[in-house]
Amino acid sequence: MRWCLLLVLTLVDNFDRAKTAFRKAFKEGDAQAQRDAVRSMGKFDRVDAAELLAEAWHDSDVRLRNKGDAEVERKLRDAIALTIGSFAEKVTVRYLSRLLRAHDSITLREVLAAAAWRLGGDDMKEALLAVAAKEKSALVLSNALVSLRAMGVGEARTVYVDRLGHPHWRVRREAMKGALALDAVEAIAPLIELLRDDGLFKDEINEALVRLTGVDKHGDFATWSDWWSKQRDFEKKRPALKDRLAALEKPKPSGTVAVLYGTRVASKRVIFLVDLSGSMTEKATWQPEGESGQPPPRIGTRKIDVARYELKRAIGRLPADGSFNVLTYEKKVKKFADAMAPATKENRDELYAWMDAWETEGGTDTWGGLESALGVAGVTRSKLDADTIYLITDGKPTLGTPEWILGKVREKNEAGKIIIHAVGVGNDLDAEFLERLAEENGGSCTIR
Repeated sequence: MRWCLLLVLTLVDNFDRAKTAFRKAFKEGDAQAQRDAVRSMGKFDRVDAAELLAEAWHDSDVRLRNKGDAEVERKLRDAIALTIGSFAEKVTVRYLSRLLRAHDSITLREVLAAAAWRLGGDDMKEALLAVAAKEKSALVLSNALVSLRAMGVGEARTVYVDRLGHPHWRVRREAMKGALALDAVEAIAPLIELLRDDGLFKDEINEALVRLTGVDKHGDFATWSDWWSKQRDFEKKRPALKDRLAALEKPKPSGTVAVLYGTRVASKRVIFLVDLSGSMTEKATWQPEGESGQPPPRIGTRKIDVARYELKRAIGRLPADGSFNVLTYEKKVKKFADAMAPATKENRDELYAWMDAWETEGGTDTWGGLESALGVAGVTRSKLDADTIYLITDGKPTLGTPEWILGKVREKNEAGKIIIHAVGVGNDLDAEFLERLAEENGGSCTIR
């Protein structure tokens, strides 16, 4: 008993010292000391350690609202998130589950929802189910759906199906993954309905439907709807999972699709944003391959030559009911048109002539280009004119730091409804920045 009492007293004494050091670090404003103090809380799996971390996160929110250093705050938040995710004591997790349900900081709740599957336990599971049913923040909700799927929570089945109709792409995508993980036949009808308007994820939705049904209607809404209307008692006659998965391996019908730097362009309302800084005249490190056994096209060896070819080919293959715009940036931003252009032959020919006259300049105002592209897409309007932006760049921003630009994009694209893909060309670029830009905005990053 004496040894147990000494151990408890030692732990209390150590925590009191760590708490004092924690308070001192945040009072003095030493960024490295703050991160060290946050990490030290990981040794104490207890509620009052979690309380200190929640307080530190709240204070970080305040500093960011007051235009604090975004890079410093990101590093601090990363440390807090990692420390929170290391807790395991049931009482501590119960406290964190209460924060997930109702804390004032949406960003902290996003982190808690993302860490919930590691924290585990019935309290966290119940909190996740409550959040998934009623949450208004798309990022908190999507993270909660990820954690429910990782924890294998069967009770989330109805939530996944209900959330397939959510207006935010991120929530729809995670709901679809959750429904697939539970092999939910109830998801078939809402997934088919998504094909009516959701061209962005048509391939993903179609693949999900094939996994659930064993048939492939190649992403066509009308064909899927007609097929489904004729099904009766489908769950009883549904093929076995192995047979449904085999249907995914069947060859797809050939056809002409829009491709940019080797990746498919799924959107029909797309903006291409092209870096025309001086380095785009340097030799390209990647060249397009020939098609259908043909030799590679002779297009020139510079990055700008390859970009021009890739854009013309992609825009030339947009569907007749599609629309596009092309913007370029260096020190200044230039637009092909002030609004989206229908994908007519006349508009394409006019665009190609404009592109043939491109000249490079100095400077790389990446944020200026992104801001203009988001504006053309209609980010501030209730109805978007475009849903996807492709950024093509070979360099690093010269106006503003990458962290600052990412923060500005978050502010501008707060609802997260415009997908941003990044294509990096060449070797002298900031790959981490491009990957984060794409990841935070639902896109993919391709390095050529």
